Amino acid sequence: MLKSHTLVPDQEYSEILYELRPVLGPDGEPVEGLHNAWITLNNPG
Repeated sequence: MLKSHTLVPDQEYSEILYELRPVLGPDGEPVEGLHNAWITLNNPG
């Protein structure tokens, strides 16, 4: 049985940005199936 780790249901996090960027090989071309995950915390304060 899977457990839910949702801390706050139905919460939208507009200041946390998540982006998958492709991994580039030695030739500068994207490698199929590989990505870097970039997480940006936008602190407007």
